[in-house]
Amino acid sequence: MRETLASLSPVERTAANGDHLLIDFTGSVGGEEFEGGEATDYLLELGTNSLIDGFEEGLLGAAAGDDREVGVTFPEDYHAEHLAGSDAVFSVSVKEVREKQLPEADDDFAADNSEFDTLEELRADIEHKILHAQEHRVEDEYREAVLDAVVADSKIELPEAIVDARAEEVWERIERQIKGSGMEPEMYLQMQGKTREEAIAEAKPDAEQGLRREAVLEAVAETEAIEVSEEEMLEALEPPAGQKGKPEKLLKRLRGEGRDALLVEEIRLRKAADLLIESATPITVAQAEAREQIWTPDDDKPEGGGELWTPGDSGDDDSDEGARESGEEE
Repeated sequence: MRETLASLSPVERTAANGDHLLIDFTGSVGGEEFEGGEATDYLLELGTNSLIDGFEEGLLGAAAGDDREVGVTFPEDYHAEHLAGSDAVFSVSVKEVREKQLPEADDDFAADNSEFDTLEELRADIEHKILHAQEHRVEDEYREAVLDAVVADSKIELPEAIVDARAEEVWERIERQIKGSGMEPEMYLQMQGKTREEAIAEAKPDAEQGLRREAVLEAVAETEAIEVSEEEMLEALEPPAGQKGKPEKLLKRLRGEGRDALLVEEIRLRKAADLLIESATPITVAQAEAREQIWTPDDDKPEGGGELWTPGDSGDDDSDEGARESGEEE
């Protein structure tokens, strides 16, 4: 909370890690400026390694009014092929050195920025919320593991075009989050050293798995003839604790806009997932880890893992029997 409410104040000293620099810069390779290598009024936090390796280090100790030449080498796998592996020089003008100042953690801070009067009450509330979030995270991971186990045993054909469309949708959602944080997606991609197409390609595995999960839940909902009642829809629209609102009015508005079907589908698939969870048998973490050590001749043997006897193993009867007993213990 203090970090989000921190202020940046100009200081008359040299820059150190943790400071922010307001800079203008222009990059060149072989004396020629290159596209995308310049910026004006760029706010850079030293110590984050958000730009090319060596750039931030070259600005340590700089003061307002300084001009510096910073030499860097672009990575061999840099997304802009014409720059990959090249030595570059950035001409940097330092306009300001700004120091981050955190507000004091005291009762006044708690009273001004929360519903609590004291710092002790605020800390207790944060601790409760973190614990609650951790418990939900464990539950969510279990639900996901159950669903993925069903997906692994399912037969689903996904057209490549649908996976591509979902991957782009996932990346567009990330772009909105990036913009919401005050950064342009293009700058984020430049910092990551990748293109938009590469970012979408990286999102494809998760997009495909998400589609497979949805397909499995839809099949379960259809097979089990799962329906959604009016009461379940109203319950889903209940406002969070401390907020006002009437679910009946919200449901009426959704129906008037033709968006109630989305709510019905969401609840329906959630009920299908609940059904799978109820049917699943939890195992301990130790059992899960032991499973990962089991292998068959069709699999790559895990490094340092144990062996599992399978029919057809070579060797005499005595050695086979010993291996069989070892496999049963696994």
